[in-house]
Amino acid sequence: MKTHSKIGLRKAFEIIGKNGIEYHINKNKDIKVGKYIITPSFILKNVISYLGCFRKQKCYYSFLLIRSGLSIMAVFKWNKLIDYRIIKRYTVRKTQGKSQDKHLKKKGKSRLGSRIRLRELKLFIGETKEMIRDFIKVYGLCFVFVGIPKNRIEVIKDINLSFIKIPFHFNRPSIKELKRIVKNLYYSSVNFNS
Repeated sequence: MKTHSKIGLRKAFEIIGKNGIEYHINKNKDIKVGKYIITPSFILKNVISYLGCFRKQKCYYSFLLIRSGLSIMAVFKWNKLIDYRIIKRYTVRKTQGKSQDKHLKKKGKSRLGSRIRLRELKLFIGETKEMIRDFIKVYGLCFVFVGIPKNRIEVIKDINLSFIKIPFHFNRPSIKELKRIVKNLYYSSVNFNS
């Protein structure tokens, strides 16, 4: 008789631990451990790739979300939020909702508001890089799940870390939104014969 249930990251590691370190990943990316077949969540799939590092960093994993002028980075242990930091800067044109550096390609380089937003954008990028480096120092991270628009890739370019893209669209970065993302990516399903 086959039974099916949803399990979290900790439970998946308990199953893998109890049944020995030996596990096999089949064509469908399912993990076969003894009599269990685990269909891994997005987080579990990626954590297994960095398993040694994940154990060394005491089971911490991190998320970095960036949207125009707003970035949030948070560290989780299993599915509990441990630490987070939010950075917000004035980089968006108020009535148009478009970032100032995108607007510059067309017009509006010399106005005071434009110069203020460009200066804020440089500060925003610098502070975000510093925030990432601080989290790496404190928690010893070796990979981060990220949600970053294409025009903000320079934020993570020169940081020596593995970045894993979040596989779906998310709303404006906030703690509530971050918890929703983790909830969607955290749970795996397991089948076992009883």
